[in-house]
Amino acid sequence: MPRALPILYHVKNGAMVPDVRYKKIFDKQFAEGSEHLLILSETRDRKSHNHFMAAVHSAWMNLAEEWNGFFPTEDHLRKWALVKEGFCTKVEHVCHTSAEAARLVAAFRDIDQYAVISKKGNVVLVFQAESQSELEMGGGERWRESKKKVLDRVASMSRTTPEQLKREASQDAPPERK
Repeated sequence: MPRALPILYHVKNGAMVPDVRYKKIFDKQFAEGSEHLLILSETRDRKSHNHFMAAVHSAWMNLAEEWNGFFPTEDHLRKWALVKEGFCTKVEHVCHTSAEAARLVAAFRDIDQYAVISKKGNVVLVFQAESQSELEMGGGERWRESKKKVLDRVASMSRTTPEQLKREASQDAPPERK
C-alpha cells in the first residue's frame, strides 16, 4: 500500500471535512467504510514559516566577512546552523585507511551537499540536518525551538540580533503571529 499523504482538514459539526485543496487525496485515501488511525499533529503557521525563511535569507545576505564563500545558498547556512544546534543525525564511519576515509568524504559530499562532514585520520563523521518541513518536524515545540536556535546562531554570524533579522524579514514576508 502506498504511503498515506497528510491531509489538512477542518472540524465542522463533529465531522472531519478535508480542506478543498486536499479533497482528491482525501477521496482516494479514505474509502467509504474504511478505518484509519488519527494522529494529532500541530500545524504550522505559514506566515511564521515564511518569515523565518526570510530572516535566514537576510542573515545569509549579511554574513560577516569571515564567512564569505562558506555558504553557497541560504539553505546551506540554515542546514549548517541546524547541525550546529543539534537538530541533526550523526553517523560515524571507521574506515581501514585514511585514503579510504577521504574517498568516503567525497562520496558523501556527492550524496548530500548540505551534510556537515569531518574526517580525522580514518574516521569520518557525517552530520545531516533534520528536515524542518511541516511533515517531518510539524509546527509544535520542536519547530519553534529549531527556529529560535537557528535565528540566534545566524544572527550572531551576521553581527546582528534575531530581533533585527525579524524586522528586516518583515519587509519580504509578513511577521509571524503572536
